[in-house]
Amino acid sequence: MTLDWEGWLLNSADAPDSDDSQPAKLVRQSLRHRRAGELDKALDCAQAAYALTRTDPEWKPFVEHVLGSLQKAMANYGAAIELYESAHAGMTELLGDRSPQAEVVLRALADAHHKAGHFDVAHDYCLQALEQTREARGTRYALGCHLLARILSSIGDYAGAAAANDEANMILARSKDASPDSMTLYAANISQGASYRVRQGDLAEGIALQRKALKLRRRYLPPNDLAIAESLSHLAGAELAAGHPRRARRHLRKVLAMHKRLGEHTDKARHLSDRLSYGYTGFLLGRRSAEADLVSVLADARESLGEHHQVTVDAMIDVAEVYVMKGRPEEALELLSAAIEGENRRIGPVFATRSDEERLAFVSTLYGARDLALSVLVRDPDVAPAAVLQMVAQRSGLTLDAIVQRRQAILSGKYPDLAADVQRLREIDESLAGLAFGNAPRSFRATRDWEQERDRLQARLAGRIPELRRDHDLVTATVERLADALPAGSILLQYVRFAYSEDPRGPASRRYGAFSLPAGRPGSVRFVDLGPAKDFDRLVDDYRKAIVPATGRGIRVRPPSAESDWRPLAAGLYQAIIEPLRPPPGARLVVVPDGSLHRIPLAGLIGPQGRPMVADTVITHLGSARDLLLDPRSVPAGSALVIADPDYGDYDQRQRRSVVTPAFRPLPGSAEEGQKVAARLGTAVVTGSDARKHALNTTDPPAILHLATHGFWHGGATGPGLAFAGANLPDDHGILTTPEIAHLNLTGTRLVVLSACDSGSGAIRDAEGVFGLCRAFTIAGAHAVISSLWSIPDRPAARLMIGFYDNLQDPLNAGDPAAALARIQAAFVAEGRHVREWGAFACYGLGVRR
Repeated sequence: MTLDWEGWLLNSADAPDSDDSQPAKLVRQSLRHRRAGELDKALDCAQAAYALTRTDPEWKPFVEHVLGSLQKAMANYGAAIELYESAHAGMTELLGDRSPQAEVVLRALADAHHKAGHFDVAHDYCLQALEQTREARGTRYALGCHLLARILSSIGDYAGAAAANDEANMILARSKDASPDSMTLYAANISQGASYRVRQGDLAEGIALQRKALKLRRRYLPPNDLAIAESLSHLAGAELAAGHPRRARRHLRKVLAMHKRLGEHTDKARHLSDRLSYGYTGFLLGRRSAEADLVSVLADARESLGEHHQVTVDAMIDVAEVYVMKGRPEEALELLSAAIEGENRRIGPVFATRSDEERLAFVSTLYGARDLALSVLVRDPDVAPAAVLQMVAQRSGLTLDAIVQRRQAILSGKYPDLAADVQRLREIDESLAGLAFGNAPRSFRATRDWEQERDRLQARLAGRIPELRRDHDLVTATVERLADALPAGSILLQYVRFAYSEDPRGPASRRYGAFSLPAGRPGSVRFVDLGPAKDFDRLVDDYRKAIVPATGRGIRVRPPSAESDWRPLAAGLYQAIIEPLRPPPGARLVVVPDGSLHRIPLAGLIGPQGRPMVADTVITHLGSARDLLLDPRSVPAGSALVIADPDYGDYDQRQRRSVVTPAFRPLPGSAEEGQKVAARLGTAVVTGSDARKHALNTTDPPAILHLATHGFWHGGATGPGLAFAGANLPDDHGILTTPEIAHLNLTGTRLVVLSACDSGSGAIRDAEGVFGLCRAFTIAGAHAVISSLWSIPDRPAARLMIGFYDNLQDPLNAGDPAAALARIQAAFVAEGRHVREWGAFACYGLGVRR
């Protein structure tokens, strides 16, 4: 068999005329019809060739590949995948698993899975194909990078997609010649790269590159080639993103005319996507036919592509937007619920193959349906809000849930072969801490290389842990389950910051809303629109300015002046965020903040009786509602561990060094605090030079971990940290970062108490909570964390902590950390103490539920 098969499968040459066998002739005819856009004739020829493979079996895998490509073009992805799998097995047997022919079919198989929405499988196959062509770095490797970019784009990793596309572009630009096939490959990659520029906000450059790609394709391809339609479609998308719907509509009208000329066998998914874009531009321009056009596309997508295909999901959201504008909220919410369910099908496969940062990037692309549903509630307060609360919960805390699942799977002992990767992850995080906080100068190259290796390891671990492929586990945050998980007599207050537009055709702004859900009563959900985010965030900023001191532990509390009195501001915030929800007096509140609300504990807000909320209410904070569903079982743990008053080293020497962390002064109050807390917990306190971070690497996780030290905020990738013995020395051995904390084994630890400044601070990520110490200790296994949101005076902090432990051991509080904290804070309130002395502390997590 003398076939230029590599040329065939790259779609860069016809089958050679030297093979006169009947299957070869039919395949050549099929390819010519395919290139002319005559898919029905191409399919007839390929099926005829397949019938002849009974007598010429060596042709079977090659014909199966041609048939697979035709089925893929007609959006029959299941049939295409079956044909590709058979073709790959046959080519592997016939030519070897590393032959060019087998690699190209492997890449085609990856593309079919990608189009079907199986991103995890597509990613695996694409990497296998790239591995086979990496050394040569020729055209086939460039096409693999091109495909990888599309897969990464589908999961929201636009930066990764752009990098892969740029790598392909360098190869194609270097190897291109004046042949039509070479130039059209080059144009395809330019077009794809331009779409990533648009998604990253570089609209002008994106439009310019799309025009360049379109010009090249028109020069080298037939007028009706689908590649030209693709370029016009991409250009329309760029124009639409730039706010030019009329230009976009003109381009899309040409695209649909080309689809019509190609007949019923045009690419169904592409055709429906272009029809959807055309209908949506009509909606933006106020066309009367827009609603009917969009509803028609949705019906056709459901029939042709299925309920969960991305085009179908997009159509649901677009039609729902029309219904919102038409005042049909119930129909809009029904479609948005279906769209959320379709998006949920993508979450598990993506989370099973990606690093933590890539998961975050993907989740950030999934807020459109949620935000539109929230807009429905703003417009029509009479709509039942339970379904929307469920959407909010299912889009919150997903990354923490996945990391906790990964950690539990690793610690279960079921995967001993992962130990080397887990250890390497720990080493990388320790090395990054050394670069950030040690004496050596920071190295951008080393940081980048370690971060890239960390991402690869996280993705590899995810792919080898079957638990992360159970996508239903990631989206089962139903209202019923949340209501059942709440402590008896409590109320969940779920706040949400979301994009809102009075008219979808105009610019969006940010807004806050809040839900209340009583324990055990899923049918009693309420929603309140709290107003524009800019006004809300200003209230929070003003309150923090009045109560947050400028320095760390050891400060002296100044009496409030008339100009900085915090009480009117605290009362105003209560009226803005608590009063509208009307919680019953004395009810325990389980609060899920969002946006700037993460920056303030609610204990200090002044209620209607003129006193702080904590005087009458127990408050628990959660990173997301999904935290209610984390495994509540307690595992036996060791005795308590108390670390206090570390010997940080020479303060003056640290001051003279140019480093990113501050110098740490001794904390006399923490020494007394540590001794008294340890006495109450029946253990010895670890102090001075023994108070090193390595003391946390215990064989038996402590039941309670108390850390009385300095906390600090570092804005880099390492985030907030804690200072231990040696923190002022010229290395990083006295600094514990959040990534390092996440590697600790605190399984069974009931409570972590961070008697440290700013220990509740961190980077706030939409719907994912605060990425800081509390989250890291939760990943490590702690059931509850007490932390602070600003700098605490040394002596009052020690007194508060001692009182907290007295309350924790009181049978009246039943070991409930939130109740024990509220009780000592209420005592400070009764004494007339300033909020700076007690208000920074909050309890995160419900602790061990009994």
